[in-house]
Amino acid sequence: MTVRQRIALLIAISVVIALSVGVGGLMALRQTGAQTEAIYRTSLEPIVDVTGVRALFNGTRTGLNRALLVGTVDAAKAEQADNAAAAKKIDALWASYYPNMVSSPEEKAEADRFIAAQAHARELNARLDPLMASGKRDEAVQYMLTAVGPAFTAESSAIDAIVQENVNEAAQAFAQSENIERHAFVLVVIGLVVGAAALVACGVFLARSIMRPLIQARELAASISDGELGHAIDVKGKDEVSDTLRSLVAMDTTLAGIVRKVRDNASQVNAAAKDIAAGNDELSSRTQEQASSLEETAASMEEMTASVRQNAESAAAARALAELLTSQAATTRGLAGETSDAMIRVSDASREISGIVTTMDEIAFQTNLLALNAAVEAARAGEHGRGFAVVAGEVRRLAQQSAVAAKDVKVLIASSGERVEAGAALLTRTTDALADMQAGAVKVASFVTDIATANAQQAAGIDQVNMAVTELDSVTQQNAALVEEASAASQQASELAEGLMLQVAVFRFAGEDTAPYAERPAPAGRTPTPPVLLSPSSPATVAMAASVWRDF
Repeated sequence: MTVRQRIALLIAISVVIALSVGVGGLMALRQTGAQTEAIYRTSLEPIVDVTGVRALFNGTRTGLNRALLVGTVDAAKAEQADNAAAAKKIDALWASYYPNMVSSPEEKAEADRFIAAQAHARELNARLDPLMASGKRDEAVQYMLTAVGPAFTAESSAIDAIVQENVNEAAQAFAQSENIERHAFVLVVIGLVVGAAALVACGVFLARSIMRPLIQARELAASISDGELGHAIDVKGKDEVSDTLRSLVAMDTTLAGIVRKVRDNASQVNAAAKDIAAGNDELSSRTQEQASSLEETAASMEEMTASVRQNAESAAAARALAELLTSQAATTRGLAGETSDAMIRVSDASREISGIVTTMDEIAFQTNLLALNAAVEAARAGEHGRGFAVVAGEVRRLAQQSAVAAKDVKVLIASSGERVEAGAALLTRTTDALADMQAGAVKVASFVTDIATANAQQAAGIDQVNMAVTELDSVTQQNAALVEEASAASQQASELAEGLMLQVAVFRFAGEDTAPYAERPAPAGRTPTPPVLLSPSSPATVAMAASVWRDF
């Protein structure tokens, strides 16, 4: 799983936890609100209506007692009117309460008991009114105390029971609301704790999964910067940080391979430098051996001085002619190059002519097809054919293109002819130059013949000198070149080898305390020993003879 996916998962878990806690809290609030509404609808409103009924019939009872105390007919009539009005209000309040607001069987039983008590009380009250209207105060008071009063008490008892039942229901609903709130609080706290723990666990896991490869990458980079290579690290992750660590491990492996190759190459170069130094020693000894041959050759060279001078003069003349022939040969090569360019241009013109001729062939072929189509259209349409005119116009256009192409062909052919003529002229000049070179070669041959005649007189001395000088010259030149090249190469190779060793000395592989060559002292510079040459008996004469011989 990549780092991006892990972060997205952590965010998703956070959102799920927040939504879960929020939804749980909202559901708890909704249930609490429902319980509060239930308390109001099923308990408070019935209590208000029922207590209103109780207040009205208590007022009726108080009015009856007041009328009995007054004892007049007018007071009785006024009380009857008030009782009738109160009875209407009581019926209205009771109709609002019963049966819509009754929420339990117990409450319904108490309500039915009140209805029965109210009917009985009203029946008794109806008997009390004639006694009060007729002025029978004592009988009315006695009837009030023995019959109507207990009926009112029964009504009040039923009302109190209804109120108490609604109070009990309200208390029960409140207890349920508190229980819901308590459970919701516990669930929210548990959700928050679990969510926080889950987030902390996910965060710790994410941090560890990211920091572990980062720490490994930092340690690997620090080791590489310190020169330690060849680490064996097993990268198991598949995220971006693990990919970075895997790339660093690959870089470490590649650097280790490069350093190993550089070490091997440095060792090989060092060995080669030692071999070259040994070769220099051998060449030095050879040069000393050849110095003695030079001393033996010097005596023979003195006798050949006169003949060599004559040969040298002839050789100088031959050299002049050779230079002339060389110049003429260069001129000939230039003419030959111009001839080649001219032939190339002729070839290019020929290709262009070929392309134009091809175009003319295609146009001619299309002209034939269009002519055939025109004939078919004319035959098919008769006098009213319109296709013939179109085809005829196309044929005419193609014919014009053919004419233009033909003109281009003529121009190119003329140009090609001119270029061919120029090429022929160049070839003629080349032939003349070659003839001049042939004449010069004849003269050179004459001079070479003179040189050969002079050389015949020197045959006896040259045999001995030729063998010694040829061997000496070849070996001396080879040895001198080898000594110089080997000396420079060995010194340069030694310096390069030491430089490579010092450069790679900073690197070491896993398990090595120090890198090879890190503390090895640089070898002292080796100065090649020059060959010891013996002095000839006649230095001036031999030097002059050697100069003349080189000219020859």
